[in-house]
Amino acid sequence: MRRPLVLAATAVLLCAACTRVNDPEAESAVQKAVAATRQTSARVSTTLDLSDGDSTKAQIVTNGSFDMAADRGRLDVRPVPGTNRGDILFADGKIYMRNVAPEEADQTWLWTDRDTAESHYVFRAPYNDPEHTLLQVSQMHEVHSKGEDTVDGVRTTRYTGVLDYETVVLRMAADVRGTLDTARDAYGRDLPFGAEAWVDGQGRLIQARLTFKDAKTTYASLTISLTELGTPVTVTPPSPDETQPAANNRNILAG
Repeated sequence: MRRPLVLAATAVLLCAACTRVNDPEAESAVQKAVAATRQTSARVSTTLDLSDGDSTKAQIVTNGSFDMAADRGRLDVRPVPGTNRGDILFADGKIYMRNVAPEEADQTWLWTDRDTAESHYVFRAPYNDPEHTLLQVSQMHEVHSKGEDTVDGVRTTRYTGVLDYETVVLRMAADVRGTLDTARDAYGRDLPFGAEAWVDGQGRLIQARLTFKDAKTTYASLTISLTELGTPVTVTPPSPDETQPAANNRNILAG
């Protein structure tokens, strides 16, 4: 699969400038909600919708369980459409990944240090790490409450805001950031990155959405959903003789 995000990042953006004023209470509510969620565990799913602004569209979908407090979890990741599928484990400061489909793919476990892994697409966390996405959500600004909303039967408060450029390119590989830098220079100011957060009655983040869009086209939209908060998460990493170091994580499954 080609990189639809790189195409999106270099698109000419036409959205009109707008002036927003930050609501400190709303911004604090989002930050506290992210902090609360990062102190527990959850079923986690993400859907990244990609477009080049014309007709090329794709999705990257992850599902799994993650204990944010203990920094461990397991995710299934796959592109849609596509036949590839990956299995990713987070444990003991390392990330382990293997191909599980198609059958002919090399299914060796590859490992890397979690704190050095990079992203290669807008809104793709390194190895789809949900804690990276939550960190980005916590840094949204120009935040405002949009009132009550219901998410999967849960009553929430919805907040909207924007992400600054440094938040979006956090831990992004240098060459990909260079492409975005070029697009940003052509645009003349920060690219239009938006964010939404849904906070439940217990003050926990249960859904968030990051978007890259102009007035006419959404180029990328990532939705992260967290359910069954507090669910137990057990992760058993592969034994050392089953693994080998990863050369890099530059592939569609790893982010």
